[in-house]
Amino acid sequence: ARRESSSSNSVGGVLILGQRQITYVAMGVTRVVPLPSCLLLTWDVLPGGGARYLLGDELGNLHILSLQLQGQDRVSGLQLDTLGSCSIPSSVTYVQNGLVFVGSQLGDAQWIQ
Repeated sequence: ARRESSSSNSVGGVLILGQRQITYVAMGVTRVVPLPSCLLLTWDVLPGGGARYLLGDELGNLHILSLQLQGQDRVSGLQLDTLGSCSIPSSVTYVQNGLVFVGSQLGDAQWIQ
């Protein structure tokens, strides 16, 4: 990861964004979700306590990674959903009310809602 993030309601643990899978590890608990064949380039934390992340990949796809919670602080699983495509992102920033800025070195920057 290139940056750190904190949330007042975070669930704790570590997310490892690999080339073939995303792994969550915390106090003896490991959860894994496979990735499509792509390299994740950038990410941002979505509102809601650090349980959802917006991910951008090398093919220009945007994904949401959701930590499925059991109670308020125990991760029982991971879910990865593809939202759609955009310019190949070098940064993604959640602004507010579903508005996302996608910065790109290889194409036009975009505002997506």
